[in-house]
Amino acid sequence: MKTNIIIQARMWSTRLPWKVMLSLAWKPVLWHVVERCKKCKNIDDVIIATTTNSEDDIIERWCINNNVKYYRWSSDNVLNRYYNAAKKFKSDNIVRITSDCPLIEPEIIDNLIKNFDYNKFDYKTICINWLYPRWLDCEIFTFNSLKIATVNSWKKHEKEHVTPYIVNNLNTDIYFINEKFSIDARLTLDTLKDYELISYIYDKFYKKFKWIDIVEVIAFLRLNKDIKDINKNILQKSIYD
Repeated sequence: MKTNIIIQARMWSTRLPWKVMLSLAWKPVLWHVVERCKKCKNIDDVIIATTTNSEDDIIERWCINNNVKYYRWSSDNVLNRYYNAAKKFKSDNIVRITSDCPLIEPEIIDNLIKNFDYNKFDYKTICINWLYPRWLDCEIFTFNSLKIATVNSWKKHEKEHVTPYIVNNLNTDIYFINEKFSIDARLTLDTLKDYELISYIYDKFYKKFKWIDIVEVIAFLRLNKDIKDINKNILQKSIYD
């Protein structure tokens, strides 16, 4: 049973273009996302799924130079991009990660995989509510459910966001993460204010050859509300936007 992480990444972003190549501790955002995913114990491969647009040639070159597996497909149909990437790399289960989460937590991904009963469910996601920050987001689904979604999805948001058809039509489950990760904060990268906060965290906590301990970051943010609230007024985009 092969479980692969597939990270969707592209250079163009409506609110913050080129964000995946912005620098954090002298490395691109994408490098940190990949490295944190590689820390997972329950995965086989980490794969970048990017577009065939010319501006994403830089992502292909980065993958080649950093020995990261990748796949390129349509910029409009992310669902097809995931399906073809998963098929190419012989994925039985797929963990979906977005490239705007340079503080993604390997422990949560590992626990999500470990608690996924693929004989009973098609899909499992972590519980996201006001207790948990926007940076832990991850979901796992079977290749068969991805194939079903690819064949049957026709709505624009289903093709752009990969899992809406699966969530609405197949057997789903929820994983409730450990409360040690709970904090009302936004640590995803979508605007300059987000970048300001995440850059502050990387400047303070990142050490070469030692990945950031998210529990330490959360403890710091709980005591430093002025830092935590740097981007508090940013609204998360809906999949229907």
